Amino acid sequence: MSAHTQRILSIAPSLPEAITPELRNSLTELAAERRWREVKQTLLAMPMEQLEANPDVLLLLAEAYGRLGFTDKAIELSRVAADRCRAAGDEELWLLAENRLGACAFERGMLDEAERAFLTVSASAETLALPDLLGGALNNLGAIASIRGDRAGALRYYERALAAFMETNNEHKLAHTYHNLALVYRDSGLWREADALFVEVAQRARAVGDEWLAQIASTARAEMALRGDVPPIGDVDATARQALVRFDVFASTLGQAEAQKLAGMVAASRGDHATAARRFTEAMALAARHGNPLIAAEAKYERALSRVAVGDMVGAREDFTEAAAMFGELGNTAAAERAKDQLRFAA
Repeated sequence: MSAHTQRILSIAPSLPEAITPELRNSLTELAAERRWREVKQTLLAMPMEQLEANPDVLLLLAEAYGRLGFTDKAIELSRVAADRCRAAGDEELWLLAENRLGACAFERGMLDEAERAFLTVSASAETLALPDLLGGALNNLGAIASIRGDRAGALRYYERALAAFMETNNEHKLAHTYHNLALVYRDSGLWREADALFVEVAQRARAVGDEWLAQIASTARAEMALRGDVPPIGDVDATARQALVRFDVFASTLGQAEAQKLAGMVAASRGDHATAARRFTEAMALAARHGNPLIAAEAKYERALSRVAVGDMVGAREDFTEAAAMFGELGNTAAAERAKDQLRFAA
């Protein structure tokens, strides 16, 4: 246990209903640094009745579980928190719980359920004049639209999210929204614009101390460079190795999946398709553990390409077929059609 965690535990009062502002601030600091293992460890050392009496802290534990890839537990705790908040008439905290449930549904690939939750949160947050909560819900709605291939819709949501976060000068959330905007540019074939925005995102992320987001942006740039969408950006192999190490330190299952996918693409670019296949398979396993079907589908598609390169047409057809189905379930018609085109080529 770290000294920081020990300090937090020493602050924790014995009465279930009394969690001090100092403790909350310390936990928030850990969360801001993405030290989710320590958040989870700290809160699990407290009696459950103490956590249930403080739904905001219970929601933090739910987020820690979600970030660490334990989505089922995150859903369970978020529902308890939502019920407590509703019973207490705390609408703002109830909306935070609903937002967390929407995030869990999103990670599961249950986009319709996630969309309903985020639409509820965004409407109420706008009525209650809660711009940060509004911006977060709009950001999530933009991500859903983007996955479904509705780039125009995604852009509209992101523009509204940016306006909400600018209202409160929330530089951290602005960086996240610009990252999502860069993904839309990338998927629209605006690679130079996407690359420039990923660079800006990394700078913004580091300015607010979010090395996780900075690494995510660097990983996205490296993927574009490997595909030839943008000029070489340096040693992408080093970027992949760095991503593998950093996302492990961050305890980010999602980041580890992205890093494994990038490492697989690096290996494939060098003709080492055996290593590439192992990396893509690991990315798929991590994505499944985290409940992220989009990354799983992308990794399966990349593995299919590697199988084509080594003449394994049976395996390639199987992967292309499954990838097309996974993209289709997410509503990403363009990606599904791309996989089907490759399937015809591999026939």
